[in-house]
Amino acid sequence: MLNIEEKEDLFLSEILNQRKQSANLITSKYKQIHSSKLIIKKFLFLKYLLSKRKKAQEKLIATIKGYLVHKKVSSYLSKVKTSFIITTEIEGYENLKMKVYFGKKEKIFDVIKETFINANEKLVSNEEINSLFSGSTCVSVIYTPEKLIVPNIGDSRAVLGRLINKETNEYKAIELSRDHKPTEKDEEKRILENDGRIQPFIEDGEFVGPQRVWIKEDEVPGLAMTRSFGDRMAATVGVISEPEIKEYIFNPNDKFMIIASDGIWEFISSQECINIIKEFYNNNDIKGFF
Repeated sequence: MLNIEEKEDLFLSEILNQRKQSANLITSKYKQIHSSKLIIKKFLFLKYLLSKRKKAQEKLIATIKGYLVHKKVSSYLSKVKTSFIITTEIEGYENLKMKVYFGKKEKIFDVIKETFINANEKLVSNEEINSLFSGSTCVSVIYTPEKLIVPNIGDSRAVLGRLINKETNEYKAIELSRDHKPTEKDEEKRILENDGRIQPFIEDGEFVGPQRVWIKEDEVPGLAMTRSFGDRMAATVGVISEPEIKEYIFNPNDKFMIIASDGIWEFISSQECINIIKEFYNNNDIKGFF
């Protein structure tokens, strides 16, 4: 008889085995499993928030990716208690009730942007960690009874699962955030204007993998995103920590939400992920097993 962890690993390995198309996938296996567990274990909690949105207080949900700096970034970002958002040492913004600012988009957006930028400043000035070539992405979802506010930096992603046909059990993936990649025209423009260079790795004279951000005079840092916390070298050529903020008004058929890093999105699409999770949602399967 398999225990819970063994069942979970077996299920995840079956998903991963379907998508092992290259050696790169094997080296990324741990990252995929970690993010997949996040999806499976958290989706029912997110389902609860959506189903109870008329009664719920404002909440903040976030996933922060970064192998060296995520703990520091987490501690620097806003701490949320019930209906209060407490920003990190931003003068004049302590203990603001979120409900005061919802409906005043420009105000809450300013608070969020300052919080992200302040978190990055504290991170890069921290002598305990070298953030020259290390960093973290972050996608967050501020949840209210009527809408979602989604600040994002980097290539983590938030996706809603919307039921579009109950009879056929068909769901549509609604992407709540945009991946900040060098292939995005506005992101590319900022990097080039800051004297950066964009191209893939070169191996044996050929381009390999996705477009990356480099400084002009050297083969560093090779970052595959255009916004992040930390990454001080990349910041010299236009990689920023200012979040892109999107707002989403709920649809009655929005059933669940997925928040994950590129450990998921590098290998499966938003729609594929929704198609996997919908089965757990339909079965009210809190553990993420069949």
